[in-house]
Amino acid sequence: NLEQCANGRAASLRNQQFYHDRLLQNAYNDWQNCKTPGVRKRCLTDQKTIDYVGKNVRRAVDDTWRYGGFAINMGDEASLTHWESTSELCYSPTSMKIFSQWIKEKYKTLDALNKEWGTAFKSWREVKPMTEAEAKDRDNLAPWSDFREHMENIWTGFMKKMKEIKDDKCPQAMFSICGVQGG
Repeated sequence: NLEQCANGRAASLRNQQFYHDRLLQNAYNDWQNCKTPGVRKRCLTDQKTIDYVGKNVRRAVDDTWRYGGFAINMGDEASLTHWESTSELCYSPTSMKIFSQWIKEKYKTLDALNKEWGTAFKSWREVKPMTEAEAKDRDNLAPWSDFREHMENIWTGFMKKMKEIKDDKCPQAMFSICGVQGG
């Protein structure tokens, strides 16, 4: 999950994955212990997190290529949330600022958003994403689905940034996640 990426680093060395520090191993459920529900300790929109993980990607490339590695793996079973949970992430200030910009670009007008969401917001400042449960109670998943789409964009954008960091150090190396769940 994202906490694996934010809390530690991993690199693939030939066919064996190794972890550089215990943070990665202990971080899988870190989001469940957040002080504020739905706010990651290390949000992927926070520049400190991006810098921290980027530094670890650089170190992983340096450590791996010394021994003939060929790939950087950003995490086993990495995903937006957790494979056992439908958690709602991330409501951090930086994530919400990006969401506000993104939702305005998507709908262009408040009337269009209100029509899709079944809401009556009077200003863009009022617009907040809904949890899945809130959206189900209203029998309209659009407010939750839009937030989930936003978070998927955050996830892929974060991974793209990490790949760019890897490419700066070693463009020939493969870059991926592994053990993804599908169905």
